[in-house]
Amino acid sequence: MEIKAALQHVSVFAKLNDQSLAGLAEHSEVRGYETGDFILTERAKGSSLVVLLSGRVGVQRQTGTGRTVLITLRKAGDHLGEMSLLDGQGHSADVVALEYCLVVLVPREAFLEVLHQNTDVAVEVIKALTARLREQTGDLTRAKSLDVMGRVCSALVELADGKGEIRGVTQQHLANQTGATRESVNRTLQLLKEAGHIEQDRGFIRVLHARALRERAEDFG
Repeated sequence: MEIKAALQHVSVFAKLNDQSLAGLAEHSEVRGYETGDFILTERAKGSSLVVLLSGRVGVQRQTGTGRTVLITLRKAGDHLGEMSLLDGQGHSADVVALEYCLVVLVPREAFLEVLHQNTDVAVEVIKALTARLREQTGDLTRAKSLDVMGRVCSALVELADGKGEIRGVTQQHLANQTGATRESVNRTLQLLKEAGHIEQDRGFIRVLHARALRERAEDFG
């Protein structure tokens, strides 16, 4: 695995010149994580920027009652952990591998040095953080305005890839993301399956009619 080539395809580092990219790669390392491994831990101070090369991870938090809430999913090409590197505080959430993941770990010192020396990279990091804030605000708004059917339909559309497929996401993951119970999610998925909007198997969902799910999300808002 050539770290330099991998970092070059990450949006925040795309404008770095070869020399800066090579220097960053020299200080970075590739590491693999098995399903269920914690890549980042809530409240622990960050030591590295995590660049996801393959696989998917769940960003999740524990509520005061001990319930796990899935905040969002991240896929290959995404980066995580920059907030802790910037403010020196602990991570705001856990990041857990939902399948085998390969990541590049960029040390905090090397990451901050790149930010100090490259305005373009700093701007891209700010853009990424702003986009996530907007995303979380939108998620909060949807959660407050939709019932279980609407939230599940909205989540399915969001999670589906270009082929309409959702892999490695369990009913419990959906329940955590939508703030519903697993039983409610199960009933909702059965209704959507009976309506011909989705196909479902263990650990796999295919969205057949994304437009219908969007409409149902609006109808149940």
